Amino acid sequence: MLTAFTWASNWDNSWGASNTLNPGNNGPQDWDTSTPTSYQQSIKSEYSRAINDIPVRYTITGSYDLPFGRGKKFLGGAGRLVDMAVGGWTFNDVTIIQEGMPLPVTQVNANAINGANGTIGGSVQRPNLTGTQPCYSGSPESRLTNYINTAAFSAAPVLTYGNASRTTNCYGPGYLNTDLSLNKTFKVTERVNAQFRAEALNAFNTPQFNGFGVSTQIQNTNFGQIQGTLGFPRLIQLGGRITF
Repeated sequence: MLTAFTWASNWDNSWGASNTLNPGNNGPQDWDTSTPTSYQQSIKSEYSRAINDIPVRYTITGSYDLPFGRGKKFLGGAGRLVDMAVGGWTFNDVTIIQEGMPLPVTQVNANAINGANGTIGGSVQRPNLTGTQPCYSGSPESRLTNYINTAAFSAAPVLTYGNASRTTNCYGPGYLNTDLSLNKTFKVTERVNAQFRAEALNAFNTPQFNGFGVSTQIQNTNFGQIQGTLGFPRLIQLGGRITF
């Protein structure tokens, strides 16, 4: 058995990455590039949790040879035919548990105006915080239509910067997946071995919600709702392998 635990905190001021849980959602930038001084001041306010910040991730993998057949605890003296039926079975498990990533909340851009100092802000504008707690707790299934508190945000006026950070302290749905397999290995001849494989991917048919599936644009009628999933339902596949 192998296990790995990661406890991390990732912060940045400009970089964003697409990934399976938050694809193509890099966080709204509010850069004022009209002067070198304004750029230096505005980039400081961009420092926040990175869009791919995953605070906790736990992985466990295991492989167990079932104790049946020749040389095993049970039926150790079995004949060849019995051993072919009950011996050589191996059970495998790969499980991943991880938290979600921070959500970037945006609004309809009211700053894309050419003024005396050029364009104010970037292509996306951030809203204001109202002072209400924006994050809810509970399973994603219990918050499908109200994942975050929509009353915690209000639209920033034209030619202003919203006081919301580039990413919020509200995290998207996490990830939980288990893949199971059962393998049967047996000898065909002294030099030839065969293996039968039965695999169940997403074995418990767990729905996987993702950060990109949460609507985070405050003027959107679906704001705060989970709109999509990722991955696939339970997938069972059978296979075989011959080695010589």
